[in-house]
Amino acid sequence: MAAINTMLRHCLILLCVNLLLNMTAVAAMPEQEINHIQIEGLKYSDPQLLLRELPFTEGEMWEDGFVQVSERRLRNLGVLGDVTVFAPDENGTVMIRVSDRWPVWLLPVASRKDGGASSAGLVLTEYNLWGLNHQLRMSGAIDTGKNFSTNQGQSASFSYLWRRVNNSKVSLDMSTNRGKSSLDVFRAGIFESGYERNTNDVTVGMSYALGEVPGEGWGLRLGGSFSDARYTLKQGPAQPDVINRKRNAFQVGSSYQWLDDHTTWLNGMAFDYNADVAVPWLGSNIGVIRQYVSWRQHVPVYEQNTIDVRLNAGWMQGEILRDGLFDLGDGQAMRGYYPGDLLGSAFIYGTLESRIILKPFDNVQWVSFIDAGHISRDGQRALGKSVVAGVGGGVRWVFRWLVNGTLRVDVAYGTALNKWRIHVGAGQAF
Repeated sequence: MAAINTMLRHCLILLCVNLLLNMTAVAAMPEQEINHIQIEGLKYSDPQLLLRELPFTEGEMWEDGFVQVSERRLRNLGVLGDVTVFAPDENGTVMIRVSDRWPVWLLPVASRKDGGASSAGLVLTEYNLWGLNHQLRMSGAIDTGKNFSTNQGQSASFSYLWRRVNNSKVSLDMSTNRGKSSLDVFRAGIFESGYERNTNDVTVGMSYALGEVPGEGWGLRLGGSFSDARYTLKQGPAQPDVINRKRNAFQVGSSYQWLDDHTTWLNGMAFDYNADVAVPWLGSNIGVIRQYVSWRQHVPVYEQNTIDVRLNAGWMQGEILRDGLFDLGDGQAMRGYYPGDLLGSAFIYGTLESRIILKPFDNVQWVSFIDAGHISRDGQRALGKSVVAGVGGGVRWVFRWLVNGTLRVDVAYGTALNKWRIHVGAGQAF
């Protein structure tokens, strides 16, 4: 017994000595100064775009965790492909290797509803203007009547996002839409009236990041919208909720985001709240408050496969007109329905979605989902159903060399209509 006690005592002494030596070695490790930051692989981006996202600058001391934070922030910009950040070498040089992605999209767009109402257009998007992640979007559309047979109006839209004004935490956005289109009014799925709509809309806003960089942590937004619409009755009886109107409103919003975008899969969560308040003292001839809230969570379950969930809700109060209703029939909202199918002044719906990659780093992702919720207007349920749902599956095909280069195709069965719908778009549904 005495021998065993002696051995245990010696082992304990050796363990303590080893622990003290390790602690001394760690404490003695000199902090390394960052003397230079070298970036390789840029084609379309300005180096300043990357430098302002980093948690360090030249002249500071290197810290553990800088690699992980830097790579996440640079990936989240959306304009870079592969991102690798190396700790300082013996000369204090931090090496950053990236692959720039082609930032321009030019896409034809088209839609057709069950009754034959159709539209066609062209969209030009630049995601990395000036190499500083400014985003420019221009589009033109033609309302082509039944089965793309006529020209019933043309419209054009423009939007611009100036991210990080002068490298600050402030971002500015503006958009405008102007032109003619048709508005069809349905009751219980039956056509009642047709209008020609002439609109002129402008929206401006300013966002401020409360976190270290925009898109990481909390953020705030203030803005205003100015919308003028004129309607000409073409078919059927006049509708009491379709009138000439000016809806001028101020906007407030808050958001929280902590995501890691790996191009083919997401990890993390995001939250948004927005309110739009139209009041007479801004020149509006209607008074209405619209509020919207959204929560999304992306959970890795095995390698690069994820379970993705969301919960969205919206409600409005005041003078509610048809052109101000929430329209939830869409490939990025309630799948299995087209625009105009699900109109309401209040809604809540959720999504449960699985995104499966058959082998790591594959460019094809297989998706299954269910969207389900409740939509109503003045107590009347959308399509006469307490719960509307869309169930289906789809595929995502990723072009890694292209910004937002994910082609999305979903096929969904709308339980409230007993019909299948196909939705095609760019990027994930959420």
